[in-house]
Amino acid sequence: MKKTNLDIEGMHCGSCALLIEHTLKDTKGIQQANVNFSAEKATITFNEEEIPMTEIQEAIKRLGYKAVIADETLNAQKETEKRQKEIHYWKKKFIVALILSIPMIIFMVYDFVYGLPYSKVLMPISAMITLILTIPVQFIIGRDFYQGARSALKVKSANMFSLVAIGTGVAFLYSVYNYITFYMQTWSLFWLDGMKIPNIYFEIGAFLIMFISLGKFLEAKAKGKTSESIAKLMQLAPKTARVKVGNESKDIPIEQVKTNDVIIVRPGEKIPVDGKIINGYSSVDESMLTGESLPVEKTMWSEVFAGTINTLGSFEMQTAWVGLDTKLSQIIRLIQDAQWSKAPIQSIADNISRIFVPTVIILALITFVLRYFIIWASFDSSLLYFAAVIVIACPCALWLATPTAIMVGTGKWAQYGLLVKWGEPLEMACKIQAIIFDKTGTLTQGKPEVTNIIACGSISEKMVLSIAVALENKSEHALAEAIVRYGKQQEIATINIQDFEALPGRWVKGTSNKVYYLWTKKLLTENRISIIHNEDIEKLEAEGKTVLLLADEKELLWYIAVADTVKATSKSAIDKLQKAWYKVFMITWDNERTALAIAQQVGIHQNNVIAQVLPEHKATEVIKLQQQWYKVAMVGDGINDAPALMQAELWIVMGSWTDVAMESGWIIIMKNDLNDIMNAIMLSKETVGKIKQNLFFSLFYNILWIPIAAGALISFGIILKPEFAGLAMALSSVSVVTNSLLLKLYRPNKQNRISKIAPVILTILFLWIFWQFGQISTGGFGNNILINANTSKATKNNITDFLINHKNKIWFTPTGVPKIFIWSDSAPTNVHIIQWTGNFNIQWAEMIIGYDEALMMKKEKLFSKPGDELHDFFGLKTVKIIGILAPTKTFLDEVHIVNAQGFDNFDISNEMRMTKNGSWALKIFYKYDAENIPLKMKDIIDTTKNDYTIDWKEYLSIYIGYTEGNMMKKEKLFSKIGDTIDNLFGNDVMIAGVAKKTYTSLDMIHFLPTNFSPIK
Repeated sequence: MKKTNLDIEGMHCGSCALLIEHTLKDTKGIQQANVNFSAEKATITFNEEEIPMTEIQEAIKRLGYKAVIADETLNAQKETEKRQKEIHYWKKKFIVALILSIPMIIFMVYDFVYGLPYSKVLMPISAMITLILTIPVQFIIGRDFYQGARSALKVKSANMFSLVAIGTGVAFLYSVYNYITFYMQTWSLFWLDGMKIPNIYFEIGAFLIMFISLGKFLEAKAKGKTSESIAKLMQLAPKTARVKVGNESKDIPIEQVKTNDVIIVRPGEKIPVDGKIINGYSSVDESMLTGESLPVEKTMWSEVFAGTINTLGSFEMQTAWVGLDTKLSQIIRLIQDAQWSKAPIQSIADNISRIFVPTVIILALITFVLRYFIIWASFDSSLLYFAAVIVIACPCALWLATPTAIMVGTGKWAQYGLLVKWGEPLEMACKIQAIIFDKTGTLTQGKPEVTNIIACGSISEKMVLSIAVALENKSEHALAEAIVRYGKQQEIATINIQDFEALPGRWVKGTSNKVYYLWTKKLLTENRISIIHNEDIEKLEAEGKTVLLLADEKELLWYIAVADTVKATSKSAIDKLQKAWYKVFMITWDNERTALAIAQQVGIHQNNVIAQVLPEHKATEVIKLQQQWYKVAMVGDGINDAPALMQAELWIVMGSWTDVAMESGWIIIMKNDLNDIMNAIMLSKETVGKIKQNLFFSLFYNILWIPIAAGALISFGIILKPEFAGLAMALSSVSVVTNSLLLKLYRPNKQNRISKIAPVILTILFLWIFWQFGQISTGGFGNNILINANTSKATKNNITDFLINHKNKIWFTPTGVPKIFIWSDSAPTNVHIIQWTGNFNIQWAEMIIGYDEALMMKKEKLFSKPGDELHDFFGLKTVKIIGILAPTKTFLDEVHIVNAQGFDNFDISNEMRMTKNGSWALKIFYKYDAENIPLKMKDIIDTTKNDYTIDWKEYLSIYIGYTEGNMMKKEKLFSKIGDTIDNLFGNDVMIAGVAKKTYTSLDMIHFLPTNFSPIK
């Protein structure tokens, strides 16, 4: 199996990553695939014999994306340029979209605020200008969204941009349809009377794309910040190195440095590669890698590492590791692997994402069907609700929840000298309940010293040391190193040992004239060799010393006591963990008395000491704890601890630079400071906490706002226009990324109150912003097409009867717009008054206004709320507005209901005759003469010709409004101008003309000559 990283180009959102990942996992020959949208990387494990890399790249290409093998060289400039390119890309899109949208924003302001200068000039041409400006926004700036939707469609899937494409596409196409329809109805591309063309929503797509581009720009900037830790680490290594060639030196690019080159490092310079000092000494600041603030003294043959800073003297070093083999490069790769990986909690988002988009589309369709077919909302309104649900539900925030938190979190870990290899241990660290510490090299310094050598036989001390050093010289244990080091200090000459054998945790064995063993006490007892001076040995063990016994096959010869000092940080670290209610254990192969002595020094309870355990049996002790339902972390130095580490739920390795530590640990403590165990656990809790908060944010916003976008709170006056739904969706992504960035504020051993309070503040802030979107969408008491009437047939019939059975008066504005007044002392039954001050007072002129007429009067600033008074109103000195009717989508929305005091004193003489056809179909008739024809009808009404004689039969001429004319055509009463109708409400008529659509109540009226018979 081969593991390869790919750079993926063209991903638009987390669903793109999920689509690629699922496709790769279903491809034969690919064992594992992980695609990270935030990092734009794919990590693939595959069988080259079954599927070559070219086929993998081709499979990704078929989905609409580009995959190239990732450049494994660690280039900070390249990574920075990549992020900056993405930021610039979305910034440019947003700015262009904003510039093109500014006129549309102005039109929106004019639509909400009546009386602004040049309104009557701008609004009639707004539809044409909006269409021209929307086309480049929709199809050039928004091309990414449509391409992403098309890519998903190719594989019969849907993603975030499927929702964007559907929402913007539906709004655009429906607006084009309405614009064409308007032209066919009016033969004009522009509106008259200073108004805008109705039912045109081009700006929805433009605003939506602009807002999403803003969200992607902010997201790109935030993603750049999440990877700052990697960029900073990459920048640690200098670009050049001063290589010594003979007696001279020259600066060469770091890429040209080779193993065994001699490099000169001066004070204040960064060390370019890993190696050993061969001449000189210095003090090196390694804080950027380990987090350790104090400089480390370096002498001859000391190891130095790339990226660290030489603080004092000059020295020469011989390179040992260059390029990707340096410790800095290994650390960066570990962090990158962790950032590109997925935490198990990510599966929640993945599982939701698989069904989320299709579910949202179904919900949007249900919303449309319910509103249009069940509650009889208009097609326009139902379509906009459909678009709002589609747009608000884009799950960008859900897909960003985990990766952004992991990217920031792992960077923060690295800042404190903690390395985590991938997402699983990062999440597991916060679930741990029990922690097992290996003793040697973990709780202790791992550098024991020989303290006592006691004779038990006739052999000399010098000979004992020669045998012991010869045996331990071939062992790798820390105690063996102590004996060898002591022998060198005593200048002991070693003897030749043959047939060397080692059984870890038991003995080492070798032959020199006869067989010698360096035994443990337990093994001597098991082999029935008597132990002399046992009391002295027990005393040494009680002091925390480890006693090694030198024996031949018959008797004990000498014993050697070795002591390992406890780390300065061990006790404080153990105290912190136990105060935090973690069960802390110590495990060692040492005898119980020595182990208890060390445990007492560090504060571990004696019942939690597991002594005399061979390395291969440590895993068994881990299992015992797991059988007690503990989640176990094993902390060791990576040497001889592998079985136990692999058994535990979490592997934590101490030992900053050892290759074994790098390979065996899931979490690596670089500083060798046990306090960092608690830091790692707290950082894990913080990071996983942010992931959970992010998942809550993303799901909370969707759960809250999908019903609102569908109109669930319409009765409370809260709705959400599609363009504001798009902005809300973009801001939900920003809130998630912002919350992840709060991890940068984390400080060990601090309260970190800002990080804890900030999510609450963010929630309140974004809820307030979204609430404002709802308030803006409603436009006061409901100035939006999204508010619709739920008017039953029975109510419509009541409204028709009300209009027919009450006297009316009609007046036409100078531009020909009708104003209708109905005399009544109450509103029709079953019609709700959404704002009012009380019942009619018969002593004053008062009126209740229909919904559409009230909107118009508010725009004209004739009044602001019920209770206001109008002065000099059609001959009345004062008339008081006491109520506003809820919308009914009937003729009632256009009328003023006036009490007797007002109606009788109006200076209006014209009236209409109303009747009905069927149960509730209202028919309106208006008799005209040369003096009272409304301006909008003067072009088609011929007052000089009121009747025609056809085949010796007289027909009265009749002119019909656009809407009524279309209805009569559907009922097949006539088909064209000039057709005749016999006995139309008691008269024989000829259709003399059908008016163009005016979008006023004129469209419903029959215009009759004065000699038309009374209508029954």
